[in-house]
Amino acid sequence: TPEKSFDFSGSPIKNNWRFSHDPLLEDENGAFLEIPISSVSTPPFFYFKFLWNKFFGGYNHKEIGDGFAIRNSKKQIFNLLFKPSFSVASIDGYKASLLNRCAKQNKEQLVLIGHPKAFTPFSLKELGSFISKRKNDSIFTTYSNYNES
Repeated sequence: TPEKSFDFSGSPIKNNWRFSHDPLLEDENGAFLEIPISSVSTPPFFYFKFLWNKFFGGYNHKEIGDGFAIRNSKKQIFNLLFKPSFSVASIDGYKASLLNRCAKQNKEQLVLIGHPKAFTPFSLKELGSFISKRKNDSIFTTYSNYNES
């Protein structure tokens, strides 16, 4: 869609790479570091549960922030509900229920995305539980830990 028009299908098959102008063209001396967000296979049934919790999940599934995401088209929603798909590995809302699946499917490096506008009490609890369970067998880092070298 015009709102989601980025195509990284031609990107290097690496966890991270540097680039100068085009993120699809690796440049070992590039000023920018691309760290792709992990993805996770998502069955259609997940999106039925997602919608159920969004509308009937009560306080635990209400966004804490006051922003909003770009809406999917009716066709995109239909495809999510009836076809297997991939989702970004996310700590937002009900998608946080996929964290263990994300970790299994992205064993070498797991890069999660999160938007404070989409955090819910449920997602924060899921994230806390995930970190507690993984803290002894994982290394957690943030972008601030990546230096310019």
